[in-house]
Amino acid sequence: MNIAHDTSWMRPPALYPVYPPYHRGLYLEEYFFDFYQRNLYRFKDIEREYIPLYWTNIYNNAGRKLEEAVFKLQDAINKEISPDKKYFTLSQHDDAPMNVLPQNTVIFSAGGNKQGPGIHPIPLICGPLVKQEKKEKEFLTSFVGSTSHPIRDEMIDALKDKDDVYVSQRGWDNTMPVECVEDFINTSLKSKFVLCPRGYGLSSFRLYEAMQLDAVPVYISDHFWTPFTHELNWDDFCVMVKEEEIPNIHSILNSITDEKYEMMKRKIEEVYENYFTLEGTCNKILQMLESES
Repeated sequence: MNIAHDTSWMRPPALYPVYPPYHRGLYLEEYFFDFYQRNLYRFKDIEREYIPLYWTNIYNNAGRKLEEAVFKLQDAINKEISPDKKYFTLSQHDDAPMNVLPQNTVIFSAGGNKQGPGIHPIPLICGPLVKQEKKEKEFLTSFVGSTSHPIRDEMIDALKDKDDVYVSQRGWDNTMPVECVEDFINTSLKSKFVLCPRGYGLSSFRLYEAMQLDAVPVYISDHFWTPFTHELNWDDFCVMVKEEEIPNIHSILNSITDEKYEMMKRKIEEVYENYFTLEGTCNKILQMLESES
């Protein structure tokens, strides 16, 4: 798609409440569009054309009229996008794209609920947390958040009686008071490991928040949505816990030696900037497209 002509209808501003509540600046889809404009010279040799849709803004802005919005967007896609070319797009929304795209379209997906050939995991990230001073570790692990998936209930049930585990279920949404966000940040800084169970989508912002808060993430899921596995071994910097292993979370974390733990933290420092920031993620997407061309 040639975005030299007016395609602003594809990129409405976000009209929904900010989430996560600490987020500032551009969301992932918005950031990538800015990245694309800044790096047009690098994209000129890419075989695929960019479909510059803000999926999350379009779907979330629609609210209860989501079905109507999807129908209208499909009509526009059918008129504007030729089915005979090769394309790519990216989405943060767990269920995006809900619309039908040309068959030869590569999708970079942060949410993970839409899977299949040509769909590649990318990090579920947003604006960064404010940089924090490190704190003494008081907890083996912790979780401050909502129970948006049964796996989270299982996790809490397995850990609720452990003295070295902090769990708060006061909720985690865009209406929470600032002290709840502060509780999450401070508790994470005091934890060796931060529990990052999947939510409605396969991934979680928490994976990448933990890395910013001097902790090792513990990814708990029935299906792992791990980006850039062609270059990264996630076991080097993340504890991966399958659903059937949830009853053993405490013993799994206790079995990790101090030496292994420090190695995992060093690996996070090594990979975070280039893979899990907005700029780093955009660069990696471009590199994946370049390798295909």
